[in-house]
Amino acid sequence: MKDYNVVNGTSYHKETPIELVNILETIRIGGIRVKLHYGDTKTGVDWNEEFDVTGYIGRSTGQSKIPLLIYRKGTMGGSSILDHCILKIKLSNGGKVLYKHPKYQERTIEIVEGDIPLHPFNTTINGRIYGRHYSKKSAEKVMRSLS
Repeated sequence: MKDYNVVNGTSYHKETPIELVNILETIRIGGIRVKLHYGDTKTGVDWNEEFDVTGYIGRSTGQSKIPLLIYRKGTMGGSSILDHCILKIKLSNGGKVLYKHPKYQERTIEIVEGDIPLHPFNTTINGRIYGRHYSKKSAEKVMRSLS
């Protein structure tokens, strides 16, 4: 247990700031659905994760109860949360920011004209190609998942 700080029975990574731990506990206890943005806390650069970043915060069972991201209420189990790598937390409905790391670097996500014939749309992050898409609908879906 020396690598964890235990708050309300939940074991958080020792490098997770106490302000963030308190917010995560409020979200967990309140049953609030959120979107997590993971990244490098030294640079503030977002990892641009699209999957396993939206849900409710629960916790595992056993002796050391770590925070889990649970997709739907009532679901058994979920993926472990890299709580020490969280850069931003938003409400999944409406997008209100609940937490933002002091070094978080805002990104510009855009849909631009594609550079190859079979994929007429590209998504870019800060001007760099993130993905190539066969339809605008596909590009919009990726853009929503990243924002």
